[in-house]
Amino acid sequence: MGYLARNASKIAASARHFTRDRRGSVATIFALSLLPTLSLLSVAVDFSAASNKRSTLTAAADSAALAGVSESVVKQTLTWNEQKEESLKAIKLQFEALTSDLKTEGVLQNASYDVKINNNVIQTKVCFDAQVKTSVMAVAGKSYIEVSGCAEASSAPPVYVSVYAFVDASGSMGIGASTDDQRLMNRKLGCAFACHTLDWKTPMFNPDCENRGNWDDGSKTTTCARKIGAKTRFDVVRGALADVIDDAGAMAKMPNQFRFAIYKFSNTLTEVQSETTNLGVAKAAVQSMEMDIAGAGSNFREGMKALLPKIPTSGDGKTPSTPKVILLIMTDGVEGNVKEYRECRNAWLNGVWTRNICNYWGSWNPDNAFTVNEPGFYWGSERSQAIDSKICDNFKSKGVTVSTLNTEYVTPPGSNDTRFQQIQSMLRPVIRQTMAKCASREEYAYYATTPGEIQRATDMMFRSVLEKARITR
Repeated sequence: MGYLARNASKIAASARHFTRDRRGSVATIFALSLLPTLSLLSVAVDFSAASNKRSTLTAAADSAALAGVSESVVKQTLTWNEQKEESLKAIKLQFEALTSDLKTEGVLQNASYDVKINNNVIQTKVCFDAQVKTSVMAVAGKSYIEVSGCAEASSAPPVYVSVYAFVDASGSMGIGASTDDQRLMNRKLGCAFACHTLDWKTPMFNPDCENRGNWDDGSKTTTCARKIGAKTRFDVVRGALADVIDDAGAMAKMPNQFRFAIYKFSNTLTEVQSETTNLGVAKAAVQSMEMDIAGAGSNFREGMKALLPKIPTSGDGKTPSTPKVILLIMTDGVEGNVKEYRECRNAWLNGVWTRNICNYWGSWNPDNAFTVNEPGFYWGSERSQAIDSKICDNFKSKGVTVSTLNTEYVTPPGSNDTRFQQIQSMLRPVIRQTMAKCASREEYAYYATTPGEIQRATDMMFRSVLEKARITR
């Protein structure tokens, strides 16, 4: 005991020094902490891998949802049911293309697609469920990390559209629509081209459409052409335009989305129907539209000048008061300076000599408002020429989308009329170019010869423009 007592203070000091000394415990502490640290790092790797897979799937879902409302898929020309089918197809195709590897690997377990229409807006949704295999966590019994997500997108609403139709009602549109029509008119009426200017004479002087051999006997008319079962070029254009109005009604996705205004021209402009949202009224106006008797020449320039102030500046299509404006020009593209004039004559009417029968007797003078441009030619005092495409620039400057249909001249079989021959050789190649320049885009310019071609081209000129009429955000 004497030793302990004598050295107690030294022993206590040594004990305190030992408890403060950490040099020998570092390796022990490191060894004890290494296992949980490695476990945490391995779990982080597992979660990072799952996060990367989820990011890949989310990006694919975003892309697919947007594909369903993209410009190439959302078309004004589709009904809502057709649009839902097209959007759904696009969504599925895009998502499956971007995630095919993940599906093969067994990562992607399930995907769902949905398309809804709310307030005239297309809403798309893509959802997915996936399982990502683990490494270290699998030791603890957790073989997969489950991830899921959804992506949504919305389209711009449909646009409001005002369609202005500008239809050639001049004599050249009175030609038989097909070679069969022309042969029929020649055989039974003695005329196949530009005969309509005597239409007023048919009910008064020749209601039976008898071909009496006289140039003015009243049989050589579009009225009689219909009676014998023939169609003129004007008849086909009129029917095609009526079908376009029907199509617009079928494609409308909201009330009063489409408006139509109908104008025809020869020497002057005639309003057939002012702008209306009543498509039934617009169609009826088109169906009752007739070729011009008064004037009956073809002054494209004057018709377009008169039309310009009647067409508003195009809007963005977002509201009924700011519609997109489309101009459909339907003409053979040949200007002529003929102008029928009204005069009074004495004539036999139903066996009675009648004085002062005042009407258009098929006589004409040069149109004083006609502007000569090239290329063109004279046949006597009658001028035929291609239209000047620069006139269309006035409408484009108002933001109006211009689409053109060139109902190309067709020479009647067996005709020796040098006018037709010069139109074919000199003007026809140029007219295609001028009509294309008149259109807002080259792809908005159509040309057609046969009735079937005219029908299809009229439908396409409306649909192609409409598909580009989208709201830009």
